[in-house]
Amino acid sequence: MDDEPNTDGSGDCDVELLAKLEAQNRLLETDSKGLTRVPAAARPSGSSSRKEDSKPKSGLNLAIEQVVKRLTSLSGSRKRGTSQDTPITEEDIYLAWGAVIANWEDNFHKRPKYVKQLVRDGIPDAVRALAWQLLSNAFDSPLKDTYVELMELPSPSEKQIQRDIARTFPQHTFFKDQNGVGQESLFHVVKAYSLYDREVGYCQGSSFIVGILLMQMPEEEAFAVFTKLMQEYGMRRLFTPTMSSLNLCFYVLEALMQESLPDLYTHFQSQGFFTSMWASSWFLTMYSTTLPLSVVFRIMDLFLLEGMEILFRIGMALLESSKMQLVQMDMEAMLRHFQKEMFVIHDKDPEALVSAAYLVKYSPRKIKRLEKEYEAMRERASEEHEENRRLRSENKLLQDRVNHLELESTSLAGRLIEGQVNLAQEAEDLFVMRRELVALRKHDAEQAEKLQEAELRIAELEHIVGRTICTV
Repeated sequence: MDDEPNTDGSGDCDVELLAKLEAQNRLLETDSKGLTRVPAAARPSGSSSRKEDSKPKSGLNLAIEQVVKRLTSLSGSRKRGTSQDTPITEEDIYLAWGAVIANWEDNFHKRPKYVKQLVRDGIPDAVRALAWQLLSNAFDSPLKDTYVELMELPSPSEKQIQRDIARTFPQHTFFKDQNGVGQESLFHVVKAYSLYDREVGYCQGSSFIVGILLMQMPEEEAFAVFTKLMQEYGMRRLFTPTMSSLNLCFYVLEALMQESLPDLYTHFQSQGFFTSMWASSWFLTMYSTTLPLSVVFRIMDLFLLEGMEILFRIGMALLESSKMQLVQMDMEAMLRHFQKEMFVIHDKDPEALVSAAYLVKYSPRKIKRLEKEYEAMRERASEEHEENRRLRSENKLLQDRVNHLELESTSLAGRLIEGQVNLAQEAEDLFVMRRELVALRKHDAEQAEKLQEAELRIAELEHIVGRTICTV
C-alpha cells in the first residue's frame, strides 16, 4: 500500500492534540515571563516571534521543561528495554514539541540534547513541516520570496524536468496524476532550483528529495528547505557534474563495510557488485527509492539534525540486517533485494531500522580521516591525471615529430633509391660505352694496321712501277 502525504492530518486524535497545543500557545502568549511565542507560520496558529525574555523561568516554563525531560527519560528507558510506570503518550510528545517550537532559538541552542532526543524519537506529522523548516533554518528565509521571482522565469531544463516528473513517486497518490497538483508543484520547485543554482541545474535524483518535502509543505517552503539542504547540508556536492562527493560517500561506506562487515564486502567484490550499483540512490534520493516513506520521513528528520552521518548509519544498518541473506546471493539476486525486497522488509517496523542505525559503530573522527584520505587520493589522482595529460601532450608532439621525420625519411629513401637506380643505369651505360670504346679502339688499331699495310703495298707498287718505267 502506498504511503500517503501527511498534509491531511491523522484524525480526531490529532485534532484534539493540536487543540491542546494551541491552548498551550495561548498560555504562552499571556505569560510575560514564559517562552517566546512561535511565529504565525511556525505553529497551527499564532503571532510573530520576539526575542526570549531574559527574566527567570516562570512556572509554566519549568513545567514544560519537565515534560521534555520526562519524555527524554521515558524514551531512553524504552530504548534500553527497561519498564516505566508512566508510558509515553501522544499528548506528551505534542506538548514537548509545542514547548520546543514555542521558543525554538532558546531550546535549540541552550537545550540541544532535548531537541536532539525529540527528533530521534520522531517528529509528529502535524508539526513535521514546521520542524523541518526550523531545523534547516529556512523558516524566515528570504528564499521563499526568491522562489516567487524564479517562478516567472523560463529554465533551459524544463523539457527534461517535465519528462522526468512522471518517474518521481509514480505510484504515490499525490504525484501519480499527469499534470495534477503534485506533479505541477514538483515541476515548479525543481525548475526554480535549476535557475537558482545554474551550475548544478537539474539532476533527476533531486526531484525525489523535493517530492519528500512537498508531501509535508507548500511549494515555497519546500524550495527554501531544499535549497538549504543543497547549499548548507552538503547535498549540492552530490549533484555537481563531477559528483566528487558521491564518490566520497562510496569510499566511506566501503571503509565502514571493510571494518564492520568484511565478509559481506569481500562477497560484493567477488561478485563485481560495486558500491555505485546499489548505493547511488541511497545518497541521491535519501533512500526514497529504496525504503517506505514512513522510514524516509524519519531519515529526513534526522538528516536535518545530524547531516550526512545518518545516511551512513542507515546504510550500514540496512546491510547489517540483510548480511546473512546477501552473502548467499549472486549479483542478480542482490540487485533484486536492494531494489524491491528491502522496501517490504522495513515497511513492517520503520522504527526498528532507525534504532538499529544508532547501534552502528560510527566515529566522526574516523570519517574525517577517511575524507582526508580520499581527498589526498583524489589530489594524487588529479596530479597523476595532470601528469598523464602533460605526458600525453608531449607524446603527441613527439609523435607528430616522428611522423614528420618518417615522411622526410620516406622522401629521402625514395630519392636515395631513385639515385641508386640512376647510378646503376649510369654504370651500365658507362660499361657499354667502355665496351664500345674498346671495340672502337680495336677497330681503329686494325684499321691503322691495314692502313700501314696498304701504305707498304702502295710503296712497293710505286717502287715496281718506277723500275718498270726505268726499264722501258
